[in-house]
Amino acid sequence: MKTLRHFITVVVLCLALGAALAGCQGGGGAAPADVSGTWVLTDGEHGAGAPRQDWRMTLKQSGQTIVGTMKQYYQNGTDSSMIGQTSVPLAGTYANGTLKFTLANTADGMFGGSTWTATVSGNEMKGTHDWPKFPGDDQTFSAAKR
Repeated sequence: MKTLRHFITVVVLCLALGAALAGCQGGGGAAPADVSGTWVLTDGEHGAGAPRQDWRMTLKQSGQTIVGTMKQYYQNGTDSSMIGQTSVPLAGTYANGTLKFTLANTADGMFGGSTWTATVSGNEMKGTHDWPKFPGDDQTFSAAKR
């Protein structure tokens, strides 16, 4: 009887240890949030008289790797119609609630190397981005997933 209790105790401890090790290796954790889809971004400050810039971003996520495109729009001052501009490829990462990506270069060099960093919470994100073509002109943005 004592041997049977000892055997059962050892089996239970082995099972508990196995479960703990599986959790440490990521086998028991939750899958990372998925930011894939279409996001609508509103760019922050642009100074007096400057048109507000909006963006549509389409993301595809594989693990922590992000690829996609952003298409820039300018808000038409007299109505809510959007005027399409340049579509720009992007690549980056998403981990622990932080999205970070860089825009590819375009023929005019306007967007190339611009780094965007945001904190994602559900279907919303808020962050900042820089413009290498305009050093010191870092700006804020917010976005909602559609």
